[in-house]
Amino acid sequence: MQPSYCIIGNSAAAVGAIEAIRKIDAETPITVISKEPCHVYSRPILPYLLSGKIPEERIYYRGKDFYEKNNVNAMLGKTAIAIDAERKIIKIDDGSEIKYSKLLLATGSTPIIAKVPGVEKHGVSAFTTLEDVSRIKRRISEGASKALIVGAGLIGLKAAESLKLLGLDVTVLVRSRVLRRIVDETASKIVQDHLAENGVKIITGLTIKEIVGDTSVEAAVLSDGSRVECDLVIMAAGVKPNVELAKDAGLAVNNGILVNNRMETNVKDVYAAGDVAEAPHMLYDESRVTLLWPIAYKQGSVAGANMAGGFKEYEGSLDMNSLELFHLPIISVGVTNPTDETYVTLTRTEGEKVYRKVVLKKDKLVGVILVGEIDRAGIYTGLIREMISVKEFKNDLLRSDFGYAYLPESIRKERLLK
Repeated sequence: MQPSYCIIGNSAAAVGAIEAIRKIDAETPITVISKEPCHVYSRPILPYLLSGKIPEERIYYRGKDFYEKNNVNAMLGKTAIAIDAERKIIKIDDGSEIKYSKLLLATGSTPIIAKVPGVEKHGVSAFTTLEDVSRIKRRISEGASKALIVGAGLIGLKAAESLKLLGLDVTVLVRSRVLRRIVDETASKIVQDHLAENGVKIITGLTIKEIVGDTSVEAAVLSDGSRVECDLVIMAAGVKPNVELAKDAGLAVNNGILVNNRMETNVKDVYAAGDVAEAPHMLYDESRVTLLWPIAYKQGSVAGANMAGGFKEYEGSLDMNSLELFHLPIISVGVTNPTDETYVTLTRTEGEKVYRKVVLKKDKLVGVILVGEIDRAGIYTGLIREMISVKEFKNDLLRSDFGYAYLPESIRKERLLK
């Protein structure tokens, strides 16, 4: 069989893989199979497209000549329905088959949609794709003025901000608290109060029970029987990795597709990267799914290099989240909600909207939360990545002016030499 690379998926991991392959192998054909019919685009900036802060041409992640320049056969609008790993064949929904010598699964994740009566009504949408943005815009153009966001993670809160900036009445429904997975209760309270100050209503402790209306959304009924009037519902209660294709092909799957530090699966010549991959983590003694755009690109780059015959190892995932909501910046890195007594936490609050938290383990920095003032985020992240002992200066970590000057001379000299 003539050598060929195949990538199922067309987002950050796919781009990382294509660019890494072409650094080593400029000739062997690459085929990309993607159920989305459009050119590769940047999902993290979808909120800015929705709010009108950027034009549509800014959404695309690489230039229009990306596929041609990299000798990529882009099969857009096509769905891979099965993998025969033994014969190295991918079956497509149009009946065709694609042969490969090396395969990357970069199938991403799918929004978790609440299975409630009325979820199929006109005016209900997720918020993870370009098509979702178009659907939401159409609903607004039809006169939608009251939005209910189900979920208060990164996607849900950026959707809430975007819709509020467009003049809609916005309510966020969350079972526990806002940004629960990435910040602690103190930071969550600051963010929630800030959203309320900017006109976003927050309902906590309840879930959606039913969506009512004739053919279109008119209201939502909550778990306590109360009713929220709305004509647009955004489902943003998280995502799940698209592992079905891999599972059916015999790949080892847990929460995601299990891979080693070369992004190899348990099946020879099959790799996985991005939201679908369960990869080694920098701070935990276990592999984890990490749903972050930069992580997906890095994993794709590692996979691509190894697919092309190079040798590249993944350093491990590090959770890093950065967002701004109505001009309030929030950053979290690493372990932010420690679960046992082996961790030590230090916190500092200044005024109503400045908060810092550092998490230590065995005198090493393993996590940080910054709200309001985020200038030192890069320094904290570097200390986490390099696993430097902070024992000598841990009491300085929360200073508002914390920087390189507070590091021991030996560490400063070492960093300058890098």
